[in-house]
Amino acid sequence: MFEGRLPRSGPFKVIFDSLQGLIDDIKIIVKYEGISFCGLDHRRVALFHMEIKRKEFVYYEFDVPMVLYVRVLNIRKTLPLIDKSDDIAFQIREGSDRFIILSERKDGKRKFKFEYKLTKEITCDLHPPEISYRSQLSIDSLFFRWLVREMRSISDKLILAVDGEIVKFQTENGTKFGTTSIKTNNKTIIRREKVIHKESGLSNDIYKEEIISSMAYSTRYLSVITRVVSLSNRVILKMSNDLPLLVEYQCKEYGVLRYYLAPLFSEDIYQ
Repeated sequence: MFEGRLPRSGPFKVIFDSLQGLIDDIKIIVKYEGISFCGLDHRRVALFHMEIKRKEFVYYEFDVPMVLYVRVLNIRKTLPLIDKSDDIAFQIREGSDRFIILSERKDGKRKFKFEYKLTKEITCDLHPPEISYRSQLSIDSLFFRWLVREMRSISDKLILAVDGEIVKFQTENGTKFGTTSIKTNNKTIIRREKVIHKESGLSNDIYKEEIISSMAYSTRYLSVITRVVSLSNRVILKMSNDLPLLVEYQCKEYGVLRYYLAPLFSEDIYQ
């Protein structure tokens, strides 16, 4: 048995609306510490992860850990009936094949109950990757959404390059070229290394900047990710060579939203 109630459904509605065209099935993990949602698009290009900590719930009843799978579309179809100011609760009964969402107005005059049939277990392993990123950039989320939209009007890919204090966003389609540079307040990447001089044998501690070569990402996927812009004033981009881009939003009510996006390694664009 599990039941958790959140004071406001608005952020949940925005998050699941943002998954339209991105995630088909969602993995729900219920633990003592909280509940998490994880999904991978069918091309295995983008991974979504959200964890709502126990402390964010106004009511949280938990018996045993659970893992279940639900169709995102089924949930999205019913969410428009719930007002963003209504509370929202998740419920799982022992031995049931249903995931239940309950909603109630503050004045108690309107209540909703939706039951969603569980789907089969997803074959691929769904969990956020454990990556130590070399670069992190925090920028205004509205600016990032605007930038992605403008870059998408030129090309299907956005190129990110980090070199010390400069972060560049570039795109081109053969006839058009666009670029935006952002200078950070501090060194974007600092890596501490110990260097031993061969001749003297003495060691010196130095700071060496790692230059990230240009990595390209799909503007279509990025435009989907930026739909949650209303939930956070800032967006954090984490990057390293040949690794997925991590786009992270800090949502005050629901915790951290994470989107992992694989880079483009060839001229092929995800359709």
